[in-house]
Amino acid sequence: MHKHIPLLFLAATIVGCKKDDDPPPANNGGGNNTGGGDSPGNVYVCGAVNTGGSTDWYPRWWKDGVQHVVGDGRRGNAHAIWANDQQVVIAGMVYDGSLMMPCYWVNDDLIELNTYACGDCRAEDVFVVGTNDVHVAGHVRLDDQFDITQKAMYWNNGVGMDLTDGQHDARAYGVFVANGDVYVCGYEKDENNVDKVAKYWVNGVPVVLGDGDNDSEANAIWVENGTVYVAGYEEADPLNMGNYEERPVLWVNGVRDLLSPHPGNAEGLFVNDGEVHVIGYTQPFSAPSNNIATRWVNGAPIWIHTTFPPQYGSLGRDIFVHDGEVHTVMSYFGVTGSLGHHANNTAQTDDFLGNVAWGIHIH
Repeated sequence: MHKHIPLLFLAATIVGCKKDDDPPPANNGGGNNTGGGDSPGNVYVCGAVNTGGSTDWYPRWWKDGVQHVVGDGRRGNAHAIWANDQQVVIAGMVYDGSLMMPCYWVNDDLIELNTYACGDCRAEDVFVVGTNDVHVAGHVRLDDQFDITQKAMYWNNGVGMDLTDGQHDARAYGVFVANGDVYVCGYEKDENNVDKVAKYWVNGVPVVLGDGDNDSEANAIWVENGTVYVAGYEEADPLNMGNYEERPVLWVNGVRDLLSPHPGNAEGLFVNDGEVHVIGYTQPFSAPSNNIATRWVNGAPIWIHTTFPPQYGSLGRDIFVHDGEVHTVMSYFGVTGSLGHHANNTAQTDDFLGNVAWGIHIH
């Protein structure tokens, strides 16, 4: 999910992209957990605040706009969140020096997910079955902190499962559990270790989505009534001029639907009784700073509501539908730096939370 940040703003914000080959910390995004209309409707958002440096990130979560420190307050980032009345579960990473350790928190208890920190090890998404069966997707470096190859990983209650064998660079970004089957999405590079190929795994068995000819990534996954929905991107060269650009796409049972003719990415997903909600961004103009956070309802694009337009672009991160109201989180880039943003798009209300917001859950 690339999590791109306009280059104009990078020096000021030091916010990373989640899904580039060597990004600073980031989420997915995408806490793809189902929510019903019988819950109180408390809005939980996770993200981070920055105190100035490239590794000076501190994970935070917000309940109805009130900020809380994650765990013991050490440096890190919170990428995805799930909550009920008793506990809050957050997936992300903590820093060990300048290296990263994938982890998740149950309330304030930290569970580390690897035996070593590395240059880009992260837990990207969390799905909780019942109240305490925790499923996490992410990635680790193959051998140690210096290896450049990533393995796509899945953890159940802290116990890891390799989704790839380390022969080709791979990452996992989203997880969903349906009828006891575990679905994890991400990418694995081709046999030449060059092009990324979007895929998902069902109980560890891979299903290929990308065409293998151009880069593609699967960023979020949802399963409803046996139908598998996957949001991501696939590169295209619409003018046949050798200028490949990412295009936001949605795969439904493996069939690709192009969401926009413009460059962009699809990063979050929520399916509500067959109504498909996707969030990401598009770039209808030429400058990268003109990324616009976008959501789609059954394929129809809608720019995400804000009370005033971001001056240097915005990137949609995650989406949740509760009691007919559509909630989104995004990264917003203004003159003073980056801001995490939560919007109730139905009620047309805004909250700005920390420096970056990655995931949302409503209970």
